[in-house]
Parts: sequence; C-alpha cells; structure tokens
Amino acid sequence: MSEQAATQTLGDDTAAPGPSGGSSRFLKLFLRQRIAVGAAVVLLVLVLLAILAPFIAPYDPLQQNLRAIFQTPSLDHLLGTDSLGRDVFTRLLYGARVSIPAAALATVFAMLIGIPIGMLMGYTGRRIDRFGMIATDVLMTFPGVILAIALVAVFGNNLLNAMLALGLVFSPSFVRLARAETLAARAENYVTAARLLGYPTRQILFRHLLPNVVPALVIQVFLTFSFALLAQSGLAFLGIGVQPPNPAWGSMLAQATTFMSTHPFLIIPPGVAIAITALSASLIGDGIRDSLGVGIGPTRVRSAPRPKSGLTPDAKNTAVVRDGSPTGVTDVLVVEDLTIGFHRGDEWVTIVDSVSLRVPPGSTLGLVGESGSGKSVTALAVLGLLPSPLVVRHGSIVVNGVDLLTLSERELRSVRGHIVSMVFQDPLSSLNPTLTIGQQLIETIKLYQPLKTKQARDEAVQLLQKVGISNAADRLHAYPHEFSGGMAQRVMIAMAIAGSPQLIVADEPTTALDVTVQIEILDLLRQLQHETGVGILFITHDMGVVADICDAAAVMFKGKIVETAQIDDLFANPRDSYTKELLDAIHPHERPAGLSLTKGAQP
Repeated sequence: MSEQAATQTLGDDTAAPGPSGGSSRFLKLFLRQRIAVGAAVVLLVLVLLAILAPFIAPYDPLQQNLRAIFQTPSLDHLLGTDSLGRDVFTRLLYGARVSIPAAALATVFAMLIGIPIGMLMGYTGRRIDRFGMIATDVLMTFPGVILAIALVAVFGNNLLNAMLALGLVFSPSFVRLARAETLAARAENYVTAARLLGYPTRQILFRHLLPNVVPALVIQVFLTFSFALLAQSGLAFLGIGVQPPNPAWGSMLAQATTFMSTHPFLIIPPGVAIAITALSASLIGDGIRDSLGVGIGPTRVRSAPRPKSGLTPDAKNTAVVRDGSPTGVTDVLVVEDLTIGFHRGDEWVTIVDSVSLRVPPGSTLGLVGESGSGKSVTALAVLGLLPSPLVVRHGSIVVNGVDLLTLSERELRSVRGHIVSMVFQDPLSSLNPTLTIGQQLIETIKLYQPLKTKQARDEAVQLLQKVGISNAADRLHAYPHEFSGGMAQRVMIAMAIAGSPQLIVADEPTTALDVTVQIEILDLLRQLQHETGVGILFITHDMGVVADICDAAAVMFKGKIVETAQIDDLFANPRDSYTKELLDAIHPHERPAGLSLTKGAQP
C-alpha cells in the first residue's frame, strides 16, 4: 500500500502529517485532555487579567484608606481591604503583573543557561561532560532558595537579580534533560551524516539536535515555571526581589500573616492565586507530555473504523486447530492489518507492517523471528503498552470480541490482567526487588478480586502451588533475589493468571533460562492451558520451542508476517525462504519427531 493510499484509508485521526500535520495532530491530542485544556484556560484567564489590570481594577493598588481597613468582601471591595485600607482585589490583579512575569523570566533564564550547556555536554562528551556533571551536582547540593538569597545578597536586591538567581538555581534540571536527550539523539544516523558533511558543531546542535530535544524541554518549561512561581513567592515573602509597597502575591502573603489570628481571610486570595497558577502550569506540562508521547506511559492512536472487516464484538471467526479442521468458536485474539511506527518530523517510519494474527481459545500461536523483527512491539501493542514514540497507525486488535484500540487508558486497565495478561522475558527484572513475592502477588490478586488481605494471601498460596512452587506459604515472605530464574518465572506466570485471563502473551519467557528449566516452564504453560483453556501468543526466536509448545506459528521478518501455518505444515513444507533458514538453523536432535525437514522444500 502506498503512503497516500494508507493515508486515505486511515481517515483524519491517523493521517500522515503534512507540512503542518505534526502541530495539528498534537493539537487534536491535547484538546482531548479535558484537565489540561481546563488548566490552559485558567492560566490564560489569569494572564489576561494581569494584562488588563489597569483597565479592570477598581482602585489604585497603592491607594490607602485608613477609614476602611480590614473590610470584609463587599460590592465595593470584592475581596475586602488590607491593614492600610487598600483594595485586595486590585492588589491581587497588579500582583499577577509581577509574579507571573517574574516566574516566566526565571524560567527563561534557566533555559538560556541550562539548554546550551546540557546539549554541549551531551554532544561532546568526555571531559566537558564529566566537568559539567560535577558542576551540576555541586550546584544541586545547595538548597535552592538559600542559594538564591546568597546570590541576591552579592549582586543586589532587585527583581531582575532575584529572577536571575532563580534561573541559575533551576538550570540544572534543563542541563540534565538536554544532556540526556542529546545523548540519545546524537547516535542517530542523521547526526553522523551531518558530521561527515562537515557541518559546524553549532549548526548540528541547534539545527539537527535541538528540534528533537524540544518536546521534552517544553514539558520541563511548564514544570519549571510552576516551581519558579512558588520560589519567587517565597522570596517576595521574605522581602527579596519585590519591595513594598509594590504588590506581589508573595509580599501580600507576608503582610497577611501579621494579622493571621484576627483577619485570616487575607491569606486566602494570594494563596489561592499562587496555588491555582502553579497547579495549572503543572497540568499543562502533563498534558503536553501525553500529547507528544514523551515519558512513561503508553501511546496509542485510534484507528479509523473498518466497516468491511466484520470485526464486531459479536462477530464469529473461524479458528483453526492442530489438525487443520475449522471450528465455529470465537478467536480470543484477532489482529488485523496492524501497522505500528513513529513520526520523525513529517516522515512516517514503519516498524510493524500490516500484521494479522489469530489465536483460538485453548491453543498456542507462536510468533517467531529473529531479534528486531517486531515481535515484542506487536506484543506490547496487544496490551496497549507501546513505548513512546511508537503508535498504532492502522488496523485492529480484537481480544475477546473487543477492539482494544477503541478503548481509553482507563478501560484498558480493566482489560489487562482480566482478559489479557503477559509474561515477560526476564522475570528477575520484572519483579520489584524491594517487595516480597507475597506482597506483589497479593497486591495483584486484590486488584482483580474484592478480597480481604487474608483471603488474598490464601489465594496467593494456591497460585504458587498451582505453578509448582513448593512450601508456597513460606516462599511468600521471600524477595525476588532469593529465587532462581526458573522459580521467578513461575511467580510471573502466577501473577499473569491471577486475573483468570483468556489470553496470555508470553514474550520469550524461556530465553533467560537453561534448557532443563525451559522444559519445565513450557510444561507448566501447557498444563495451565489444558486446565483453563487460555489462549497463548508465544513470542520466541527458537524454532525448537515453537515445535514443542505451539499449535501454529507466524513467522515474522522485518516487521512483516512472511508465513503462517500449522506446525506440521510449517516444518514439513515451509513456503518462505526465511522460514527455511530458521528451520535449517535447528539442530537435528531438536527437530520434532515424525516431521521431515527437507532443505529447500517446495510448496
């Protein structure tokens, strides 16, 4: 399928971006996040109020009226008056004209200091990087506000110096982030090509690397603004930066604390203003992070409706069992035309291309291929756990009759564990080293079932016994490092079946184990499947394992399925040349008995 045709098929939500497609796609994703949009509206209103303060404020912010001190809110004074009879609402508006720009100025200073230094450290490495990290670590050891006070004492107590001091205090966060993003980006081929072409370092940094670092930095800008507002208010509270009688939210708080016992309401207006502004900036940063797909958390793009596919929740699909006879059962997993990739500027890069899979209940489908072929990415997509910046561009993932790509993150959480579960490759790294096995397993059980702790503990013991762990009650108190790799994998399988799923995605669960333990784990999965009827998507690069446990197999190469067949047919009569190469790599003693493997066999 051509790029243009694919774009037409996908519809508006997933169309490849044109010259301005990246920004429009970001805007669509951001507008879907109601909390972030609400925070942006609140912050925008506060900024507009600050700008329009001279036109909408009812009084002069410095005007005193000793006959009207400590008045309660009224139509004349919406938020009352302070100890000198000044209108609190007016001073709050004018305080926004100081506090918000001051926090923005500190953020700009932090960016101007931190981003160039961080990018230079990440790009050049070696001595500059080591010296920069030492200097950054030393700077971060000092308490931020104390360091800012010391700098203001040296350079003079005015707002500009105070914000420059805060900018220096907050610059290490930009240094570290810019360095980390640059380290990740400098290994890309386009950076190598720019160096080979003789581009100067300045051009590589700001022309080639900076655009790739910007998404993470945009998030940090809003978070730093939030922190800078709190710090600036703290400095103003101490009389640093903004001098009385000029209004600022921090100085208004300081004045209000003098009369806290008799007139506590005076604390509320500036305190609420600071809290709302800082919280809004933080929420906007979170919304931008989710919209750009930066950070922790799955990134998904809903595919366009596919009316001709017939994949409705009640649709019946024809399953194929080992003997090849069709049955009228619903497949527990149906993946159709799945395409996964990521956007690189205006370019779309495909990782998984038009993959289709089916797993009938009570059967095992092997997804086999070499490392880097796209197996694990496909598995993560089935669980809605694609790492950023990967997104599902097209296709459907139907588990138990429901297309997972149409579900929200909250709905997906109710599916994971209950309907579909996963067994990871390295069990010891998948278990929390600071919690006991029992704590993790009990927590998992209580997530799926409304049980009390004692009941969940009994259920945990039964699960450990079910997966073949002896002295289960005693082993609940053990930590992951006290288990061997095979035993830890059994614990992972116990956690995977705790929610009675109908599909288990096993991502190379035997790779890190020795041969004898591999056999035990495969026997365990086979036994659990026989007892529960669970379907298994088994991901591996080992054709011997495929022959041992799978009913059918899909061979994956460079992100595409090149062949799908029942195990007997696959081993006896491979159709694709890549499948033949995989089979030729199997040691003769590992080949399944009764199957002929003829090199170069014809279809």
